[in-house]
Amino acid sequence: MKIPGYVTSQEAAQMLGISYQRVRILLHQGKLPSEKVGNTRLISIEAVQERLKANPQGGWPKGKTRKP
Repeated sequence: MKIPGYVTSQEAAQMLGISYQRVRILLHQGKLPSEKVGNTRLISIEAVQERLKANPQGGWPKGKTRKP
């Protein structure tokens, strides 16, 4: 399904350089807004670009220790 100005979760993952699973987590957390059309989640290209501008850092937070 192609709608101008929107991408699928898989396409958003490629644009953001993250995994599809990570995109699903961001959608669930509300950190990446989306619209549901049928069975497909569509993310606006604007939302993807805003996420890229924010430049979120990945990895474990500094100062936090991991439990074994």
